[in-house]
Amino acid sequence: MLEMKELDGVVRKFIKPGYEYEIYRQRTKKRKVEVSDEKLENLSSSEESGVGIRVLKDNRVGFAYTTELDEGSLKDVVEKAMQICELQSPDRGNRFLEELKISEVESVFDREGVELPLEEKIDFTLNLEKEAKSLDARIKGVRKASFTEGIFEVGVRNSFGVDFGYEGTYYTAMIATLAQEGEDSAISWEFRGERRFSKLSVEDIARDVVFKSVSLLNPKPVETKVMPVLFFRESFAMLMDAFSSMFLGDALVKGKTLLKDREGESVASETLTVVDDGTREEGFLTAPYDAEGVPHSRNVVIERAFLRDFCTASTPQRLRDVSPQEIRRGQASGLCPPQV
Repeated sequence: MLEMKELDGVVRKFIKPGYEYEIYRQRTKKRKVEVSDEKLENLSSSEESGVGIRVLKDNRVGFAYTTELDEGSLKDVVEKAMQICELQSPDRGNRFLEELKISEVESVFDREGVELPLEEKIDFTLNLEKEAKSLDARIKGVRKASFTEGIFEVGVRNSFGVDFGYEGTYYTAMIATLAQEGEDSAISWEFRGERRFSKLSVEDIARDVVFKSVSLLNPKPVETKVMPVLFFRESFAMLMDAFSSMFLGDALVKGKTLLKDREGESVASETLTVVDDGTREEGFLTAPYDAEGVPHSRNVVIERAFLRDFCTASTPQRLRDVSPQEIRRGQASGLCPPQV
């Protein structure tokens, strides 16, 4: 695989005068284990690589990408990005990073977990299925239990001299169980993700999936009344996702959020605090920088009912002074929905 210095040389070879450029490269290695009936059912490994090229000229931006990293494919991508650039409307918000600020956040690379024998990861998945079956007699089967190990590398370089990269690991486990009682049956699932293998707990995952499965058995209607409700993690995450667009800087600029001009006002229950935190220690999505080289930060959106900010790298006041096109939606610009 070409290194960033070699990729930079290829791009310089084919880009036309007057264009600035930015190279984003990512490589991910995955290993997946699937078990069923307490036996290994599937073992697979894969590697994915890709390069995205953005070009900038006269406040116009073009983008193209490829998963083929030979010189001919990279030449095509550079030419396509320049062609797209010429078709875009200019916008003063289109710019590339000219100076990299030092990030205080570190990516997590679990070298100890990576070096563990494959047999231990297979045993982990088998034990997950066995543990779930042993906790409650109403668990009659496990549809599937799986484990995934991911190792990723990210590199970014542009024509202004900005150059950075990092690597990391992640581990996930998933299990779906079937519960039966009398004539009723129910299926539920549990998913966990961690940056270190040692933080995945067979006991915790099995306990939660069994609890959810048996809780669905023999449901009964309840009378209509006001009552406190306790949401399970993924249920509240889905609820937040439904309302997340209200907090985006993109929606603020376009006037498509009911929260516009309400900073400092109470907009929710006094028990609610929403934080968009890209710096959380060993968080599943924690990284030193976003895809454009802006250091991740901790942004309090709602604090005990009061609206404090929006999910954007820019301040709300600056957002009001720019066009909607300047605030580009997506992970690269930091305009992401809150993660729960």
